[in-house]
Amino acid sequence: MGFYTQPQGTPNWWLDHHGVTEGYNAGDGVAAWRKYVMDVAPTVPDNYLRVTAISNAPTGTAVAFTPASTRRYYTLTRRDDLTAGGWSNVAGQVGVPGIGGDQTMRDTNSAARAFYRVKVTVTP
Repeated sequence: MGFYTQPQGTPNWWLDHHGVTEGYNAGDGVAAWRKYVMDVAPTVPDNYLRVTAISNAPTGTAVAFTPASTRRYYTLTRRDDLTAGGWSNVAGQVGVPGIGGDQTMRDTNSAARAFYRVKVTVTP
């Protein structure tokens, strides 16, 4: 990292703007540096990226999440078993620009069971 960022990559200007350190926690268990990556205010409790719904349809599985930022990129990942194997990116759902507010990503693969998570990054 450089002079203008902290060890986790959070810009000093952003931390100064919010009056926090990278490790600051608003009581919700999410460190300020993670909230920077999510593009949400670090001082607001329970303000973090979350999956809000997962629904199955004949065309695949829809995974809804919020809040999506127009300044961030999202990747839908999945795995079939939580005890073995790893997370895999869902084809066509990698580095998708945020649309702001609520957003939905789709997995068109069919599986009897799947687990999902949404990763957020500052750059694609």
